[in-house]
Amino acid sequence: MLMPLLVEELVVSLKALVTTTASVYKALQGVPIDTVLAFMAGTLVLKVTDAV
Repeated sequence: MLMPLLVEELVVSLKALVTTTASVYKALQGVPIDTVLAFMAGTLVLKVTDAV
């Protein structure tokens, strides 16, 4: 019974992440893509670690 709730929470988190990523991307238009990718990967790892 717990699964649907978990999936729903994951979807909400993903939507928030995409929204944040989009606004950050617009703000960092001049920054090298490597830096942006490294930052996003770090953020994702933090989110996953928090969830566990």
